Amino acid sequence: LMCEQSLSTYSFSPLQYNRYQCYGAEECVLQMGGVLCPTPGCGAGLLPEPEVRKIVCEPSNGMGCGHPPFIK
Repeated sequence: LMCEQSLSTYSFSPLQYNRYQCYGAEECVLQMGGVLCPTPGCGAGLLPEPEVRKIVCEPSNGMGCGHPPFIK
């Protein structure tokens, strides 16, 4: 079954689609118990182990900014 107004019927501009895609990714990370890097312009999704309280946004594979540790 498909809703009458499913996403496939909408026409997004490239900017709108990019924003929608980013929102979806951010929401997924948060729903999984993760956090987003607080550095402006970074926003990397981080999924630390549950017992980890001090989080570092480590640069690797072109992601992450190296933000100093922050507390979850």
